[in-house]
Amino acid sequence: FEGGGPPAYLCPDLQVSLEDGALEVRLIDENIPTMHISGYYRTLLQDTGEEEVREYLSNKLRQAEGVVRAVDQRRSTLLSCAEEIVRRQAGFFRRGDLVPLTMAEVACALNLHESTVSRAVRDKYLQCPRGLFPLSFFFSRGVGGASGGAGTAPEAARTLLLRLIREEDPI
Repeated sequence: FEGGGPPAYLCPDLQVSLEDGALEVRLIDENIPTMHISGYYRTLLQDTGEEEVREYLSNKLRQAEGVVRAVDQRRSTLLSCAEEIVRRQAGFFRRGDLVPLTMAEVACALNLHESTVSRAVRDKYLQCPRGLFPLSFFFSRGVGGASGGAGTAPEAARTLLLRLIREEDPI
């Protein structure tokens, strides 16, 4: 019964709210430090007369700018993926109705590779009035589709089964 250390708390990366009848997705980045390149190094680059130092600093500044752009692109990709998920799963956020959705569908809609969507949503959490959910929760395969159709999301099928069982005549 001994614990393995302090509890791990989940912090949402995104928040969904209903604003004037529309679902709004917001990136929660208070916990993410902002990245910028210190002006000191740009000044140092301008002020140095040595070609070797200038070349070294110029190369390092380009590398740092690349890292900053990559982080910004990653945040943008995450937000785009979340907005597409919310758009396609609007029924869940409004009524609790989850529909089948695959990463391939989101990737196609955003003109991204499926692996990019997979990496973007991995270990990311979304806070909404219904609770805190991993983004992977919104992806599922359909269950019981007639004639090869998409069917129903497994969570929706479970909910329907539970309702049918509750409403069943006990005799």
